[in-house]
Amino acid sequence: MRISAFAFLLVIISALSPLQVYAKDEVIFSAQVENDIFAGTDRNFTNGLRLSLTYVPDESPNPIHDLLYSFPLHRQKPDDYGQRWASVTLGHSMFTPGDLSSTALIPSDRPYAGWLYVGAGITVEDEHHQHNLELDVGVVGEISGAEAVQTWWHDQFGFPEPRGWDNQIDNEPGFVLYYHQAWKERHMLDMFGLEFDTAPHIGGALGTIFTYANIGATLRIGNDLSRDFGAPPRIAPSLPGSDRFASQPGFAWYLFAGVDGRLVARNIFLDGNTFQSSHSVDKKPFVGDAQVGLVLAYGAARLAITRVFRSDEFDTQVGGHEFGSVTLSFAF
Repeated sequence: MRISAFAFLLVIISALSPLQVYAKDEVIFSAQVENDIFAGTDRNFTNGLRLSLTYVPDESPNPIHDLLYSFPLHRQKPDDYGQRWASVTLGHSMFTPGDLSSTALIPSDRPYAGWLYVGAGITVEDEHHQHNLELDVGVVGEISGAEAVQTWWHDQFGFPEPRGWDNQIDNEPGFVLYYHQAWKERHMLDMFGLEFDTAPHIGGALGTIFTYANIGATLRIGNDLSRDFGAPPRIAPSLPGSDRFASQPGFAWYLFAGVDGRLVARNIFLDGNTFQSSHSVDKKPFVGDAQVGLVLAYGAARLAITRVFRSDEFDTQVGGHEFGSVTLSFAF
């Protein structure tokens, strides 16, 4: 990754310094990777990395918390909704066309693009409801370091050299404000003590990177489902998930399946740069995701494995896209 990308991160992290991790309770660290190598491809959304810290903040004044709570759905005191959690995130996503061997621009395929960002979020939840609000800020373009990351990765593992990064979208700052609301009902099955729950959700994103509205639902079946709320986290755009889980003695597990539909107004990785002309393709206004997976939890650790199926995102795309997601979380 280029020095300029590190410099950008230092500036953004300094700007977010008011959101310090003053934890009243345990802190949850999550490391996540999403990659289409799990599906045997190397195109479209080809790689995502996400690191996050989730914690219960203390009651000291915090400008970012005040900003988030100024939104109508967050004006109530935390006790009115249940538990309040805060989070900070560092992420990187990468998008490429299907033919990595060509140095020429491929007009009919999506642009090369990278997205390097940091985020701050608030989650409030009780047994049956969850509200989540997150603001991500970062950069797209060469400064994101996507070319260096993919070139290094392919060199290390003997994959073909990606040769078209000179055609990536240009450097540009960007932001996305995400919001989602989910509610669930848990039920007992009359077999082996299993539980199942359903969690419909609605939400959306607003910003220069993504703007969309989404709706969907998740179904889970397993034991001790109260350890977390709904499915594990995913890299946006996606079905909503939760980094938070309860650290408890013993083993727990569940299977899950979910669907999500998005009405997309903007996707910079298809529409191209916001403030200047760049390579773009005609995006589809409606995109659907389906996912299935498994969560295993033991004590203070949780492992989530997810397979994602995504419909076509642009008119000239050949077939949908599949990729996998793996998240490992620890509470301490």
